[in-house]
Amino acid sequence: MRIPVVKLKPIKRKNRTSYQLDYMLNGKRIRYIAAHNKRDADIVKAKVQHELTLGIHGIHPAQSKIISLKDLIAQYLNSKSGVVRKTTYSRYKNYFDGFEKFMYKYFSPACDNIRLISNRYLQECFNRLTNEPVNKKKPWHKNTVNILRDLLIEMFNNAIKEKYIDTNPASETVPFKVPKTNTVKYYTDDQLKVIWENLDPYWVPIFKFYVYTGLRKKELINLAWDNVSMDENNPTMTIISTDEFQTKSGKINTIRMTKTAFEILKQQVGKHSRYVFVNEKGKKIRQATPNEKLNKVLSKTDFKGTIHMLRHTFGANFVMKIGSYHELMNFLSHSDLESTKIYAHFSPDYMRETAEKLDKIQNGN
Repeated sequence: MRIPVVKLKPIKRKNRTSYQLDYMLNGKRIRYIAAHNKRDADIVKAKVQHELTLGIHGIHPAQSKIISLKDLIAQYLNSKSGVVRKTTYSRYKNYFDGFEKFMYKYFSPACDNIRLISNRYLQECFNRLTNEPVNKKKPWHKNTVNILRDLLIEMFNNAIKEKYIDTNPASETVPFKVPKTNTVKYYTDDQLKVIWENLDPYWVPIFKFYVYTGLRKKELINLAWDNVSMDENNPTMTIISTDEFQTKSGKINTIRMTKTAFEILKQQVGKHSRYVFVNEKGKKIRQATPNEKLNKVLSKTDFKGTIHMLRHTFGANFVMKIGSYHELMNFLSHSDLESTKIYAHFSPDYMRETAEKLDKIQNGN
């Protein structure tokens, strides 16, 4: 069988000249822009010619298909739609949006045909994601890039099954080493006092409800009256998925409120027919609003923090003053005990019985 010959043609544009590859493959004419400078285009041409030559000799299957990175990502995300939770899907899409943007910015010639994407390109993309702002925001944390890497490995494995490629370039990359820590950041009583003194008075009871219940931000924003029991003797709230909101664990969890938290809840009666907590205008709280309110306060102080630290404050105080991280698991709606054990070191009784038994063994008793 005759080996396809790859030709390189200059395409003159208004402001620049691009270089197009042109060759026949399995009776089909293939044409696409390889690069916007001759040197890079020659490199791509040589690689494609080499791969086509190997393909003719049976190393690459003759029925191999060509797909762009953009289309491959779309296929992968489509396979996840309806399978993973909406919040998870949204997070995946954000990851791939940033990745696609950087790949097309720095490695555009390879993006038209994923066969041209090498592990070196991916590794460099990962490095850039941790150093350059993504979508006008700050660079990604190395943990985030490691998650993206895992998703890419799965995506390229699917591409192998579809015969778009023969090897997985993502699996040949190296994940970032990120030191693990069990340190939980939380607000001290003195810091909370400063927050309450500087926070917009309207938001003080809402923020205190965070601290008194340990709810996640989305759980509090979407807490509906239909899922709250106003029984004075047994006040409870049920965290459950709705059309607008999905719980992180995917499970339903009913939490008994303290009297302190219940008093805040009673103050919200009549403000909205559906949602327990609303903004000053009586409308549903925007996702960004609590962060904005807290950041305004923190800008006046010498300590740093996040909204999620209010949840950590509940968890840390619970374990330090009550001691049971097994019970804390239910309050925080964790799907497993491992997630709750990040608070274990706060407990004075954590593994005490086990340590006492070891003492007896080590002393020959």
